[in-house]
Amino acid sequence: MRFSRNIAMRGTEAVSAYRKISGIKNDNELPEVFLGGWIARSLYDDFNVNARVECYFTQIASDLGKNVDSDLKRIMGSWRADVAVYEKGIPTSIIEIKIYDEGCCAKSVLSDLEKMRELSKITDIETYLAVLITSTTNNTCENRAKSLSKILGNDFDYIDSPTIAEEGAADWSWQFACGSFT
Repeated sequence: MRFSRNIAMRGTEAVSAYRKISGIKNDNELPEVFLGGWIARSLYDDFNVNARVECYFTQIASDLGKNVDSDLKRIMGSWRADVAVYEKGIPTSIIEIKIYDEGCCAKSVLSDLEKMRELSKITDIETYLAVLITSTTNNTCENRAKSLSKILGNDFDYIDSPTIAEEGAADWSWQFACGSFT
């Protein structure tokens, strides 16, 4: 919960920056790894914590002193946290980043949350879900955020203000939301 507002605000900043850096037309066409790198750097700058991008769950479990046996490798071997927060050399939080646009269904977001919860069960690590939510042809991003919250079983801690895409030139909008879903 302590990082939610910062992650959402910095996520919004990252989307706008990537549009300028890359020259893309649609704000939702950025790679999640760019968002992860931006958020990791921001957490370091704002909270003086270390943050790793694309960190394997098995590495996080090992860093927390858990035995990474064949069962754990079988279950979580390929799973990665988009961002893992380390404090004093110990992982304390993981962040999953999703782009919830017309091409993404709520089940995909829920599936990633369930994976994070699997790690949290064995480690007590904080889990954050950071989501770029877009409007669709039939629904506003605000309504989609409310609907997604219901599916996830919890409200987001912080939702940044809606932004009209393409620096105000598009007919759709997006907003960045983040919540601690431990």
